[in-house]
Amino acid sequence: MVACSRDNIGKDTNIDKETNINKGTNEVVLGYSISSMKQIQSQLTFASVGVGRRTSIIGDNAPRIPLTNNGYTHPSVLYYPEGFKNYKYWISLSPCFGMIMKLEDPVSFENPYIFCSNDGINWKEPMPNVNPIDTPAPSYISNGYWSDPSLLPLNGSLQLYYRGNNMTNKIISDGGLRSVVYRSSADGQNWSKRAELFSTLNNIGADNESMLASPSVLQDGNLWTCYDVVYSSKKHPIESQGNQTSGFVERRQSISSTSGFNKKKTDICQFSNRPWGPANDPWHLEVRKVNGIYFMLLTTGLVAKSNGESLYLALSSDGVNFTVFPTPLFSMDTYKSSIVPIQIEENKIVFRLYQSKKSNGSINLYELVLRK
Repeated sequence: MVACSRDNIGKDTNIDKETNINKGTNEVVLGYSISSMKQIQSQLTFASVGVGRRTSIIGDNAPRIPLTNNGYTHPSVLYYPEGFKNYKYWISLSPCFGMIMKLEDPVSFENPYIFCSNDGINWKEPMPNVNPIDTPAPSYISNGYWSDPSLLPLNGSLQLYYRGNNMTNKIISDGGLRSVVYRSSADGQNWSKRAELFSTLNNIGADNESMLASPSVLQDGNLWTCYDVVYSSKKHPIESQGNQTSGFVERRQSISSTSGFNKKKTDICQFSNRPWGPANDPWHLEVRKVNGIYFMLLTTGLVAKSNGESLYLALSSDGVNFTVFPTPLFSMDTYKSSIVPIQIEENKIVFRLYQSKKSNGSINLYELVLRK
């Protein structure tokens, strides 16, 4: 992962730097145009303690480091107009970048965290010592970590999905295990035991090189849909297609929110355009469904590299075929980010956009307005 030194919103494009809106073209996708985007707050504070990997099964000798507004990424935000357990906003994210990258074993700190807020700006832990929600196994068992948290409202509870990387106690032929797991909570404080959603052991045509990155789950009518990024691998190659070269956005569907998400080749999403160019591919994502339209926030980076750099917005009417706004929301220094609708009208949608910056591990808040 490459950290950049500054935020170049709209670099080398004809964008008004105050609003980040392209002034030279009239970009309309599925009848929507980006009306405005403005920054509300930079470097939001999430006061907690980063916890790394233990080196022994007995006792807790895991390294710890205080965290505030530096060292986070992978935000996933929910908005409850009437509140959930007395809070309107809930966010999950994981320590990474910034000060975390200076530590001896930085990936061991990349664990899911939870915070709540009533304004989406000032955040607190729902209770002391709730974070991290999960931690990696001791180093002599596994060198893995938990990443890419994604929140979903489910039956009056919070459902948290996240990705396991090399997280296994079993010896298997192709090395570590990549998986997507979940936990649920009725109050944001007490969480169920970890359970597996899918992994490289139970996926058709997938192995550890396939990545299974950045799961994003949503309720889709009578089905549950999970989007993630899958890589072409030597064992399970995927042909270049749909403006994607070796990293592909995949859609999985099931009648359950907790099972049945095995991989199918027909699930690969298509993009009608490729504003990120042939040198880049999808890397991380988040999908929301609003007014019957699928809104995908897509982080792209170099082909065949575990890297994110630019952030695009893509829309679809069927959840499979997407068209991308040609101008990136951010052209560099941006990792997996989150959008959440806070005002929905027939011809207008107001999103809160939580941008993740790689250079300093900060989360910045924007208001993004789309109109028809």
